[in-house]
Amino acid sequence: MKKTATPFENNGLAATHGNLTNTSAASQRQRVLQALRQRGHSTVELRDDWNIMQPAPRIKELRESGYEINTELCPVLDGFNRPHSKVAIYTLLSEPKAVQS
Repeated sequence: MKKTATPFENNGLAATHGNLTNTSAASQRQRVLQALRQRGHSTVELRDDWNIMQPAPRIKELRESGYEINTELCPVLDGFNRPHSKVAIYTLLSEPKAVQS
């Protein structure tokens, strides 16, 4: 029986963003790190592109683990082109010493 592709597989994100269907907190933290190691990302991007429905708790958990992550509130348009005046933009500033290579 042929497996049906998920919406994330259909749009090609699974190849670059890892396992987007795993919604465990640990998997979401790994995806947040993967995203932030590339560049800063907004709450909207983390939700829409990385399947992290509540980025703020994952960011909090990463900070508690020693990651330094900056938050800036900026106006952003969502995927439906609707304006939002204060959306968090997260930027990874540094990683815990044990994690750095």
